[in-house]
Amino acid sequence: MDSLRHMDPAIVALITAALTTFVAAGTALLVARRQHELQLIREMDAASIARLGAFLGATHAVSLAVSKLARASESDKADVEAEADETADRMNTALAAVRVAEPNLVVSAARALDRYLIELLDDARSSQWEREAWRQRRAATETLVDDVIVASRDSVEARKRK
Repeated sequence: MDSLRHMDPAIVALITAALTTFVAAGTALLVARRQHELQLIREMDAASIARLGAFLGATHAVSLAVSKLARASESDKADVEAEADETADRMNTALAAVRVAEPNLVVSAARALDRYLIELLDDARSSQWEREAWRQRRAATETLVDDVIVASRDSVEARKRK
């Protein structure tokens, strides 16, 4: 400390300015890095929401088409089944995107919903269902959709905590 008193004030000022600049630059770099990380998280969240929105929209379309198939008469089933197959293709594409990009918890919930819709499709093909019987048969759909939504929210929240 005693040596600082004997230093030229200009040199002390220069050292102080250099240290202050170094600390400020380091802080600025840390802030910029964190802002970049937050932007990436926001972009990942937006992409995840878009994928899951596409998947849930497609599963809703499949559910409607399968219900229409279940209620169709035996003579109309072939035509109605073609519509159900088209919507199933859309859902399979959306499911593939979910499987590639989402965490395992979300994928597991999405696959459970997919398996259930396949079971419903098989049942819908088998005979003409009465409205109330079909409503009871497909009752678990809402729970499985909710499971996908909850898993998705948990995934988004987990990213925010990182």
